[in-house]
Amino acid sequence: MTLNDDFDRFLEGLQLDTRQAERINSAERTLSERLREHFHLRPEDAFLQGSYANGSAVKPPTSANDGEYDVDLVVVSAQASDEPPDALKDMRDALTAVGYGDRIEEDPERERPCIRLRYAPDDAGKFHVDVVPARETAGVAPLEIPRPAEGVWKETAPQEYAEWCTDQGDEFLRTVQELKRWRDEHQSARKAIKSIVLQVLISECMPPGVSDAERIAGTLRGIANRLAANPDSLPAVMNPVLPSEDLAATWPIDAYRDFSKVVADAADLAARALAEADPATSRELWRELLGDDFPENGEDDGGNGGRGFVPPPPAPGGRKTQQKAPSSEWA
Repeated sequence: MTLNDDFDRFLEGLQLDTRQAERINSAERTLSERLREHFHLRPEDAFLQGSYANGSAVKPPTSANDGEYDVDLVVVSAQASDEPPDALKDMRDALTAVGYGDRIEEDPERERPCIRLRYAPDDAGKFHVDVVPARETAGVAPLEIPRPAEGVWKETAPQEYAEWCTDQGDEFLRTVQELKRWRDEHQSARKAIKSIVLQVLISECMPPGVSDAERIAGTLRGIANRLAANPDSLPAVMNPVLPSEDLAATWPIDAYRDFSKVVADAADLAARALAEADPATSRELWRELLGDDFPENGEDDGGNGGRGFVPPPPAPGGRKTQQKAPSSEWA
């Protein structure tokens, strides 16, 4: 069954509530202002990226005792001559100078492309901000961010990717949020695929103009079939804002095989849930797929009617510049 009303309730429950959105906005606003002042930056040189910016953020699942919200803040503070460790050290020193030193979380392996600030838990939940130093580039992407583990700078275009997500429409954002919850509920899926790869696969495989239930079942089946065509090698998953970049090129082959199996199993389960004629049994199957946040009880609407809930728009933007073809954003 399609259970449209239940899917509306499910999706509404995935959204950040007012307290959480206000907390994110307040933290970002204060932090951005202090860093812009410290580095003498323009207003557009500090902005949000990632799921909150592109409208696909979801609450941690109720089953996750350690779930927390995360926000990525890009600050265009690095110089052309900086090496990745230099940019990260400068950002760490700046955060200490503007009053955030006691919130810095250590990164002993020096692998993060950011400095992580951990905020004290409150009634809105656990929360951290990843502050990413960036620099402008004359290449095909507007910005670069550090990859300290490889000792290189990585081209990126976070706002262009956020705009691409928004341009895909409400059905895409709904499906991304719903399948992110599926991924979060299944450890083998959560560890096996990056968000950007999942999102691009969703955009390629999502059937348009149908109910949430049909769209989830069709998307999972489409992804499973796409990966099944490459059982022993990585498929090409091209960056939608930089067609020359294969987002799957660094996908570990063991993780790829794990995900191929788990998405095929999920497609079978979704097909069973959709085909089930009994509302209670259908709900049980959808809950098995999507977790305990899917309604346990509800009124059977049974049809393929219009949507009663639309995800909120992404966070207000920041940096807007003319540029050449952009590159990737790993969220």
